[in-house]
Amino acid sequence: MTEGIIKIFALTGFFLFGFFFIPEALWADTSNPPTNEMLLERIEQLERRSEQQTRQQIISEMRTKYPSLNILGFGNISFSTTDEAGKTSSFRMGQFVLHFSSALSPRVSYFGEISITARRDAGEGDPKASGFDVEIERNIIRFDQGDHLKISAGRFHTPINWWNSTFHHGVWLQTTIDRPSMLGTLVPIHFLGVVLEGALGESSLNLAYNVGMGNGRGKVLGRAGDSGDVNNNKAWFVNVLSKPDRFFGLDIGASVYGDQITTTSGAVFDEMIFSAHLIWSKENPEVISEYANIRHEAKSGGATFDHQSAYLQIAYRLPWLQARFKPYARYEHNKLDPAEPSLSPTSLFKRRAIAGLRFDVSSYAALKVEYRKEKKDSGSDNNSGLAQVSFTF
Repeated sequence: MTEGIIKIFALTGFFLFGFFFIPEALWADTSNPPTNEMLLERIEQLERRSEQQTRQQIISEMRTKYPSLNILGFGNISFSTTDEAGKTSSFRMGQFVLHFSSALSPRVSYFGEISITARRDAGEGDPKASGFDVEIERNIIRFDQGDHLKISAGRFHTPINWWNSTFHHGVWLQTTIDRPSMLGTLVPIHFLGVVLEGALGESSLNLAYNVGMGNGRGKVLGRAGDSGDVNNNKAWFVNVLSKPDRFFGLDIGASVYGDQITTTSGAVFDEMIFSAHLIWSKENPEVISEYANIRHEAKSGGATFDHQSAYLQIAYRLPWLQARFKPYARYEHNKLDPAEPSLSPTSLFKRRAIAGLRFDVSSYAALKVEYRKEKKDSGSDNNSGLAQVSFTF
């Protein structure tokens, strides 16, 4: 099959808000003694001002009424075609996602995320499988104690990966059609427990931290322990970040994650993940790079298995045509130990190259077209073409 690169159209909508300041009116005092008429007029002005301030106070109190619920939605529809054996070209309904945010008090807030995903086995089995799976992706309550300490409890996107913490499940938010392959089996997506976060001192480096403890992976490694932990060893993580003032747009971070995993076969492994990211989050250019080393050490026998995963994504929003076009490219590399019994390394590709273009159809909708070339451990090369319409509402 002739190799080629299909252009990709991508859309990211941005709004600019203007702020207007109205100076207060200044009145000069009169040098003449006030008359009764002038005093009455001044009293009337003060009464009107007092009435206006009372109304403004009532409006302000109404605006800060608790709880204050806001809902944001995302959706997408995709088409893909590939030369991989056993797969067909098809349209696909992407995840339907809802974000719920609510202030419960000046220092307490809530965030929730629900996804609805189409099932491939809809109508099969006994009882018959439903057409869609409903998933609570995030369910978080946060207590804000100030810039240096925020305490949260619930189900999170594990904050040891920049992409996972930033883009979530609404694909309109991200430049590309899909997320990098390191997320899911290699790096856990979800975490159920308690998280502490905040600023580390006050400096131009803008250092921050995240630390957490909770249930680790389930027996299926791509799932979190939502209904309970599979063992008594809690998962934990530490994350340190920096966004220097001198280089606005630069984001640097490193994380470590520890857990003990129990597989469906009953095998037990100590897991340690070291990860790092280097991000330039401006549009001209956008540079996203991440690395993760996943180590599994068997409790029985002491065998150690190491896996490495990394990617580099570069994009640039073109200045012409109202800056609606954003070409991008991403290269991913997975180095997996084929002897690892708790994973299926052969099901993951070794290398993936992506080239695409994102086109901003409107401020809230994007068209993306993408070409992919993947190489698996089996040695086969696969070529794919994808198109996607994503939106927020």
